[in-house]
Amino acid sequence: YYVNDSVRLLRQMIAQRNGVPPEAVALGSGSSAALVATAINAGQQGDVLAPDLFWDTTTLSVERQGIAKIRRLPKHPGLAIDLAAMQAAIDDSISLVQVVNPNNPTGLLSDAKQLRAFCIAASKKATVLVDEAYNEVTDDPDGNSMVSLVREGHDVVIARTFSKIYGLAGMRVGYIIAAPEKIAEIGR
Repeated sequence: YYVNDSVRLLRQMIAQRNGVPPEAVALGSGSSAALVATAINAGQQGDVLAPDLFWDTTTLSVERQGIAKIRRLPKHPGLAIDLAAMQAAIDDSISLVQVVNPNNPTGLLSDAKQLRAFCIAASKKATVLVDEAYNEVTDDPDGNSMVSLVREGHDVVIARTFSKIYGLAGMRVGYIIAAPEKIAEIGR
């Protein structure tokens, strides 16, 4: 079954919904394929920084393949993501900072204003990957999303999936939103 026309249409619809050009959207088999590709791409330039507890199954591909390491921050009291500690831990060896919001497996939601400020500052030093797989189950999906940072030109990649809120897990449709140049780089 060839999906070329439906892929183009879906990319256009996602782009329109998020206020980005279609070239800023890449589709994948669930969000897993896009998360793996993003991690592998960034891992070629350095390590990944992430909280101790996060959806790491896809990002572990960089360690399994010997491309890069995942540097995990210790658990924060209450299991929230310690954005200040993450910011302080970014050095020249880090090429990707990954945050899952709401976090999986903790289910905790980072404050949108604090996460936004963190992403802006961190993206000056490394690519920031925000996995928003569960964003639609929050009380304010648009307010909690970091897609606006992509529109503003920050080095931020947003990962999403139709598997959760839309109940399409068997269809395996997910996507990332990033600058068109970043999408092309990850695609290669």
